[in-house]
Amino acid sequence: MEIDEIWKKLKDGILIVAEEICGKEQLTKKQNWMNSEMWRKIEERRQCKIKKDEEKYKKLKHEIQKLCREAKDKYYEDKCKKIEMLDKVHSQVLYQKIKELRPKGSRMLQTLKSKQGKSLLEKDKVMERWAEYVEDLYKDDNRGEADMGDLVNEVYTISSEEINAVIKDLPKGKACGNDNISAELPQGMGEKSIEIMTSLINKIYRSGYIPLDFRKSIFVPIAKVSRAQECNNFRTSALTSHASKVLLHLI
Repeated sequence: MEIDEIWKKLKDGILIVAEEICGKEQLTKKQNWMNSEMWRKIEERRQCKIKKDEEKYKKLKHEIQKLCREAKDKYYEDKCKKIEMLDKVHSQVLYQKIKELRPKGSRMLQTLKSKQGKSLLEKDKVMERWAEYVEDLYKDDNRGEADMGDLVNEVYTISSEEINAVIKDLPKGKACGNDNISAELPQGMGEKSIEIMTSLINKIYRSGYIPLDFRKSIFVPIAKVSRAQECNNFRTSALTSHASKVLLHLI
């Protein structure tokens, strides 16, 4: 459908430009004792692997291992000296510093109970239970029976100024929805992109057809109590597309 094509081109364009300008952050597990020099050499080693420069790759590998050993030893040596000093002065911070050195235990396996009270451990079963719970939670038995009043045939056209104003008012720093587009990305769009968004919103408004990304939400369960096992002991936070919020605000 034309609406899906317009949205796909707009979405892909936003994501490509965002990656070109802002880059794509790779989340890596960072140890406290690692420093910028190590990360620089790790990146250099990665480039050598891509270029298939085996000799330089092996050399960098040994250098990184040596740097890691030295930095790790120094980090824990400094920590231990700090603890010894705190012990001598009977500081209240002593136990906090000791706790920092303790290895973090593995997270306990979270179970969920079915409607019948049976514990669910398999991922598929847990997902099915959440789908069942969310469907019941948001079920509207009166949908389609509301009084729509007198229908008017006049078609209203949403202006680019209205859409631009709504986009500018989107709250910043919020999590993305299914489309991976944050609120800040549409806010940085130029005049041409705003025109495409305006055309898209008007086509959706007139046809009643809504793209799949606008209809999809990512539900994040947040426990309200410790060791929660019942679905109603969780708060469900829904992450929706910021572009769909523009549509919802206008209609």
